[in-house]
Amino acid sequence: MQKTLLSLMAALAASFLLGAPASAAIIADRPSLSTGPEALDAGIFQLELGTRYAGGPATGAAAGFDAVQRFGLIPGLELRVGAPLTVSGATAASSMTLGAKWQVLSGYLLSLGALAEADLNPLGGGTQAAFLGTLGLPAGFSLTVNAGPVWSASSLDWSGALLLGYDSGELWQVFGEVARYSDSAGNGMGLGADLGLSVLVTEDLVWDLALLKGMSPEVPDWGVTSGFSLRWGSR
Repeated sequence: MQKTLLSLMAALAASFLLGAPASAAIIADRPSLSTGPEALDAGIFQLELGTRYAGGPATGAAAGFDAVQRFGLIPGLELRVGAPLTVSGATAASSMTLGAKWQVLSGYLLSLGALAEADLNPLGGGTQAAFLGTLGLPAGFSLTVNAGPVWSASSLDWSGALLLGYDSGELWQVFGEVARYSDSAGNGMGLGADLGLSVLVTEDLVWDLALLKGMSPEVPDWGVTSGFSLRWGSR
């Protein structure tokens, strides 16, 4: 009897840790610098659009537009196509990224995944691979970690992010983050921090806003981005 009770308690604990969270609302990767481990279900399409404006002594002022299309291929695997556009003065630079996200584990307390993404522009940000992890904390808080290499034909570097988020219960979310990333202007890897807000408009539509502060000369000294994410498809 005691062994049966212990086995049942262990099964319940594993289910709580590793079981899929019951959330029907859209989960977007915008507007943070990091990427969550959640992948779209098969047959789901999600469009994430945003505008940004940033500037600094080393990078100059630049406006931009970001568009990411995400397609759920099979359970736990999604295809991603990005099309960032940056306008600085009288010049404009566009690119296209192609990648995939694999969600290895989906749980109430722990979610794990991996991301692989390549910039199809030879002068762009290169190719990256990253570990993605989110740990659920008490009182609606969560901790997300990204880490992985970034390489091009001439260099090998690394990117990473640490994000502390708070979820009010799917109505709105806020986050603070520190990240080592490459700005779209192509000035190399740098350190920055951002604060952001996401507001759920409907179950399939979310609006977001984030403020960025650069902490090294390779990335903009300041920035602001705002956009929305829209999901549709059979669920």
